[in-house]
Amino acid sequence: MRKSCSSADVSLRALSERVHHAFALAITVIGLGLIAWCVWTASRSWFLGDDFAFLSLARRAKAWRDWWKVFVPLGRRGWWSYRPLTIDLYFHLGYRAFGLNAFGYLLISLLFHVASGALVYRLARQLHFDCRVAAVAALLSLCRYPSMTQLFWVSAFQHVAAKFFFLLAASLFLDYARGAPARYQLASCGAFILALLSNELAATLPGVLVALALLADGGGRSELTRRALRRPLPHFIVGTAYLLFRLGLFHGGGLGGVYTTAVGWHVLANYERYTRFVLDDHPLKIWGAALLAGGTVAAIVAKAEDRARIVRELLRMHALLLAWISVVMIPFAGFLAPHHRFAMIMEPPASLLAGAYLNAAWQAFGTRHARTLEAALIAGLVAAIPYGLLWSRTVEPTGWSNRRLIELIDRHHPGLPERGCVVFLYGAEDLAGKAEADLFKFRVGGLFGVVYPGRRVAVYFHDVRQPEQAPDGCLRFKIDPGLRVDPADG
Repeated sequence: MRKSCSSADVSLRALSERVHHAFALAITVIGLGLIAWCVWTASRSWFLGDDFAFLSLARRAKAWRDWWKVFVPLGRRGWWSYRPLTIDLYFHLGYRAFGLNAFGYLLISLLFHVASGALVYRLARQLHFDCRVAAVAALLSLCRYPSMTQLFWVSAFQHVAAKFFFLLAASLFLDYARGAPARYQLASCGAFILALLSNELAATLPGVLVALALLADGGGRSELTRRALRRPLPHFIVGTAYLLFRLGLFHGGGLGGVYTTAVGWHVLANYERYTRFVLDDHPLKIWGAALLAGGTVAAIVAKAEDRARIVRELLRMHALLLAWISVVMIPFAGFLAPHHRFAMIMEPPASLLAGAYLNAAWQAFGTRHARTLEAALIAGLVAAIPYGLLWSRTVEPTGWSNRRLIELIDRHHPGLPERGCVVFLYGAEDLAGKAEADLFKFRVGGLFGVVYPGRRVAVYFHDVRQPEQAPDGCLRFKIDPGLRVDPADG
């Protein structure tokens, strides 16, 4: 076996030259397979929910004449959130480039998602992981349960892009902390600003940078600690200025109404729930990850020649990455209802944490059992892919019910009149229940105003068990328990 690669910018060709070709081929096939599946699924997905509100704003030319007001709003905004880069600009340019073709929007989101995986690889190499382990960690980060539940929702781009810029800022900062020129620090601050303009989640970055700076310096001594606190000082200044701006400069945009600060036992429950999200929310995978981590440590302690150094390095990585995970979840500590989308920011450090254990095993046994460990890495990666979730996305792509509804109307009622109306029926034994109808109401909300602008289509939801009658002269559709829509007359 040849030496492991030492450059953080190793190319795929260099990777294949330093590992067994079977491993390089397997990694390439898995990576290209995941990307191909994502592109195919995106091509079958469409808009839903909040997407229509953003598309409606993008259609209004007047709203985009003064970009200063978009980026520096001193009054109430058209939408409560301040995410000018990944909501305002993204939908504005996307609407002019793609119209109502969701595939174009999703390709941009997928590009940022894959680029985030490349940054996870770069960070893994900066943390001195073997290139094989770094490749596995990168691919793990691309197929986690939170992203696979949210990635094909167009408006989730705000989280996808924020994660990318967050990782870019962290990677550039780590270069600077290890002696790179000051321009790396400047570029890191620039990436941090872009992350903040994408989503306020990025405000936790300075805390992560302190941990990275301590790692870069070795940590432990007071002078090194002071230096580690000084190095991310520009990021703390930028983050503080951003929070003051968000909380004080424009009305209706305060964070208090969005992020709760309640403290209680639900905080620990939230962390546990988000951790389960990242581990695919599957009991077998959760126990499997725990057994793998424990078995790795036990094997190193029992058989590794340089066990003290390897365990010490693993503990340092463990502390760093657990700190990273804890810091990025601070905004959601008080949430009463955890959401998959918020857990997307946990995916990179969680994947790196898995990589830390794999790297410890590689340091201990790689020179003697390279082929066996390469096979184990591939097997672990394949086992970690959330097949059930990928299958459900294949069968029911995001927004499929909305796309089907518009296709039915265009096929059977191309002359949908101005001020027409549509009724959705639910409540019978073979139809959706109240909770499902409410979910469908969210998914379809705003659709007609975007697809049929100017027609002012009225939308009604009618429980067929109630004596009240829906308005006459409307198009009628029934919603089944799977949220599929069909004409009520069959």
